Amino acid sequence: MAKINVLDSSIFNLISAGEVVERPSSVVKELVENSIDAGATSISVDIKEGGISSIIITDNGCGIDKDNMRLAFLPHATSKLSKAEDLDNIATLGFRGEALASVAAVAQVTMTSKTKDDEVGNFITLSAGKIIEEGKRAISQSTSIAVENLFFNTPVRKKFLKKPKQEEALVSAIMTQLALANPDIKFKYTADGKVVFQTNGGLEEAVYAVYGNEIANNLLPFDLTYGDYRLYGYICNANAAKHNRNYQTVIINGRVVVN
Repeated sequence: MAKINVLDSSIFNLISAGEVVERPSSVVKELVENSIDAGATSISVDIKEGGISSIIITDNGCGIDKDNMRLAFLPHATSKLSKAEDLDNIATLGFRGEALASVAAVAQVTMTSKTKDDEVGNFITLSAGKIIEEGKRAISQSTSIAVENLFFNTPVRKKFLKKPKQEEALVSAIMTQLALANPDIKFKYTADGKVVFQTNGGLEEAVYAVYGNEIANNLLPFDLTYGDYRLYGYICNANAAKHNRNYQTVIINGRVVVN
């Protein structure tokens, strides 16, 4: 019989990261959803080289205090569940407590945050899941997470990433979905120093921001109700019809669904 080994945390964190962090776009999705769950009304996303070298996400959410900063990077650490019964009433986008631990396991991560009760902000820096530095830092009430050198310690996984422009396209697709699914949140998305799009609140404004005037001007609004269900959005006329599904976005209760 083969010997059973109890895996070290450095190993099982990498395994968990493989389930959560596939590429830069999945990092962006996980962290932006955390910002949304934190009550943010304004979120900025700045990537470099398709997010491979740098991803910086800043929000104006509730923030996280010093005592909870370390806990946030532990596997299965979450503020969204405390008992089994809570699973029956999930109202957040994420709840497993895997995102930060998984990202930190395969990158160099710095979180800076300040709550309304903090006199000054705090920061923590991790590399490959290990805490490198922590302390105080001046910041207004907000949270900023910088993810650098993704997969620097797992070269085999980094080898399977696409070229930076291709990874950027995947991040752009995720950002488009997030902006359309959360039209009341102001998003600013920047890639290699260039603003890709910026929204200022409202579904119509978000559609114009992510799709541009040419497509948005050829969309027709609809709003239908069936009993307890409401179906609303925009559908294009013949002038803007596409030959594929790339411009189709279906959102159910704030979540983008691909079937």
